[in-house]
Amino acid sequence: MTDQDYNSGGGAGRESGDFERSLVDRLLDEELDQLSPVEREALIEALRRRPKLAATHGKLQRLLEPLDQWSAPSPPTYLIDKILDRIVAADVNAPVVRESTLLHISQMEAEDHADYSRGSSFTFRDLLAVAAVLAFFALLIVPGISEARSRAQQVACASNLGSIGRGVHAYSQMNRGQLPQGRMISGGRWLKGGSVRIPFTSNGENRYVLLRFGYIANPKVFVCPSDRNAQSLEIANPQAMQDFPDPRNCSYDSLNMGGPLPRMDDAANLPYMADANPLFEGGQFNDAVSVSANSGNHAGGRGQNVWRLGGQVAWTVTPNVGYDGDNIWQIQGVLKYDGTEVQSSPRDAFLVP
Repeated sequence: MTDQDYNSGGGAGRESGDFERSLVDRLLDEELDQLSPVEREALIEALRRRPKLAATHGKLQRLLEPLDQWSAPSPPTYLIDKILDRIVAADVNAPVVRESTLLHISQMEAEDHADYSRGSSFTFRDLLAVAAVLAFFALLIVPGISEARSRAQQVACASNLGSIGRGVHAYSQMNRGQLPQGRMISGGRWLKGGSVRIPFTSNGENRYVLLRFGYIANPKVFVCPSDRNAQSLEIANPQAMQDFPDPRNCSYDSLNMGGPLPRMDDAANLPYMADANPLFEGGQFNDAVSVSANSGNHAGGRGQNVWRLGGQVAWTVTPNVGYDGDNIWQIQGVLKYDGTEVQSSPRDAFLVP
């Protein structure tokens, strides 16, 4: 899809500045969840190609950051009815006033209306009516804002994985079709827990290679914007390190490089990287988590973005997206992990920290 395809309202003669403003407007539309799937895909592509637009997107996300810290509870379904009942009760329990008194009050209000000298005031019933209106709008607007924020983070996360994927492709082209690979110890373990007699070799080194050798310049792309525990790596010289110093510097897990590996040109549909595997959060295996669970990066385990070796990024609501419905979180048939397990086939997508 070309820039003109994306900017459906412009023509060949549109000024560059107008086009950039149109893209910024699309960011706002995404925040309000007003984009179609085709427009959303085009926006992701535009974010990849335009660093200034990506920077603007980042500023918009930081502006809306407080929404991440506020978890709005779902209002009870009976809230509006309850407010209306209060209004009716207030009306029924209103004090009885004699007709002569009402006539006198009516005459006074007519005089006040003529010269506006006494102003106006809200009654308790008016305040209840305003409260009912505010509650009604809260029911409609607050969930919509939270959902729009989540969708925007989802798009930014997909953009990050796309950037990492381009680094993987660049590395592969320079290394005869091989995948990024750091120091690997045969028979080592990829989880820090377990037997100390088995040497630890971090699978994260294989991702860090992209930073270390300049295939990716910005370490922030390794942080999912909806991962509240993440911390972007701040280092002036990434070449001086072998791995991310803190697991929170990378929100994504990737193919276990200790097992049989495919070549880039042989496994276009193989998932290579995705939002963090929920089975190994915190650097250890958690057998209380279901293998069908989604990543914890996105609120409520809504789903995960998955990048395939062919270059596609897709949002999924199930981890069963490998070859023939393979679960990308586990090795088929293996239920317990100590960090020494590896996939048995190059077609098996086993994504680990």
